[in-house]
Amino acid sequence: MRKKLFITGLALALCLSACGKTKGNEEKKTEIKTTVTEKETVEKETAETLATESQSTVPTSEDESTATDSEDLKEEKAESTIKEELAEIEKKDAEIGEVIKNSTTQSDINKNSEKRFTLWDDELNSIWNRLSDADREALMSEENRWIRQVDGNSKAAYLEYLSGSMASGNASARKRNMTRKRVYELAAYLAKGKGESFEIPEEIKTEIENENPSLDEIFKDFEGEWSITKNGEGDVVIKSLDASSEGEAKWSVSYKNIELTDLNVYGFSKNNIILTDTDRTHGAPSYCWIHIDIDGSNIRVCSYDGFDLIRDNSDSYIKDSITAERK
Repeated sequence: MRKKLFITGLALALCLSACGKTKGNEEKKTEIKTTVTEKETVEKETAETLATESQSTVPTSEDESTATDSEDLKEEKAESTIKEELAEIEKKDAEIGEVIKNSTTQSDINKNSEKRFTLWDDELNSIWNRLSDADREALMSEENRWIRQVDGNSKAAYLEYLSGSMASGNASARKRNMTRKRVYELAAYLAKGKGESFEIPEEIKTEIENENPSLDEIFKDFEGEWSITKNGEGDVVIKSLDASSEGEAKWSVSYKNIELTDLNVYGFSKNNIILTDTDRTHGAPSYCWIHIDIDGSNIRVCSYDGFDLIRDNSDSYIKDSITAERK
């Protein structure tokens, strides 16, 4: 009896052990099956995603239409003429001009005057970079002279207001006017290179001429004999010379012991001429600034000894200053 019970217990233990293994195996199988299912799901989702992406990269008729429109816009921009390009710049320039006209503070006027100049300066650089290598090489010396002239003329314009609040705006306006003119000059070369016909509209041509008086025109306003009424005696004589060839002086300025000509001009604006020469005593740049009153009845002549005209126009730099009235 005891032996029978032992056998029965052993059989029961073996049965339970077998059931445990079966259950563990089933759990393992279930776990593996789950893992495989997740892998299959991921692979399926990835395949679907790739299929969707593949479909999205195939141009539909709508996509093809959009792409065509984009290419048309690029082509249209590339095909725009120089005349059309400058017309757009003129439009933006006029808009800024209206803002300046309606400004109520000098600060706003100065800021937008500089913005107006920058508009033309950017266009100038754009045109210059599109010129042929041959044109750029041929124009390089002329361009460098022009850059120096802009610097001198803007400083002359700055001096019109003796470093007052309107000085910087006036200097920016002078730069804008000169740069606008230069843009049209270089645009003619670019148009020729592209085989386009190009002619400046008469209205714009007139504006540019009025905005950029020549040095001869400025000297004619100063021409004559001026009697010194303050800080000295004698006359200031500004007269035209008989220049027979290019490179010869056309105008002379003399007062006291100073003799200068238009070849000494550093910069000029509507009411100012700045001349420069080498100071024989100190070997430093010496500037002679002539300013004419708006009504043209008086002039002021100042001599400066080597200073930054645009940075500091303090009277402490003046070596000599006289006032004279027209005889």
